[in-house]
Amino acid sequence: ATEALRYILVVGVTGGGDEGKGTMVRNTIGMVSGLPPLCRCRFIVCNNEEGHRLEMLTCWERFCAVISAVPNFGGMSFEENLKEFMSLWCEETKEMKLDDVGAKVKKLDGKILSRLSGRTALAKIKKDGNWDRFGAPALTKLEAAIEALAQDLDTDYNKFTPMTPHLDYVRDWAPPDPNSTSLRLH
Repeated sequence: ATEALRYILVVGVTGGGDEGKGTMVRNTIGMVSGLPPLCRCRFIVCNNEEGHRLEMLTCWERFCAVISAVPNFGGMSFEENLKEFMSLWCEETKEMKLDDVGAKVKKLDGKILSRLSGRTALAKIKKDGNWDRFGAPALTKLEAAIEALAQDLDTDYNKFTPMTPHLDYVRDWAPPDPNSTSLRLH
């Protein structure tokens, strides 16, 4: 049914109050996991960070690196593997509340960090989704990207450098192979 559409746009807003890096990551995981199966139009996920915080952009870039690192293997397309991984990651994070990941949190609990960064989703998909059968080299980039996101979330969590609002940073993400998925992030 998506072939009748030009695009689907999903927008998430973080504004400062009690919304920090963890909130943005949790919400973006949920938005990306909404990618319809066999999507035939652009599926655009847009984060509007109204707090104008450079550290949020850096964290978003780490998240995008995780998406880029999802392997294309197993006879499945990149998009099918992405949907499988994102579905697990969404299950790991959908119950997280602001008390767990909000801007008032000074340091993430270790278990929350593992779930929010994608570590537990990767462990589950390796075991339950049999991704481990493709060998460690096939998952090296994904593991490294998840660790980079985890490090970003674990370092100076929710400490932000003020920036001038009219100098906002804008970034776009497209998959390494533009034909591999209809997903785009902004």
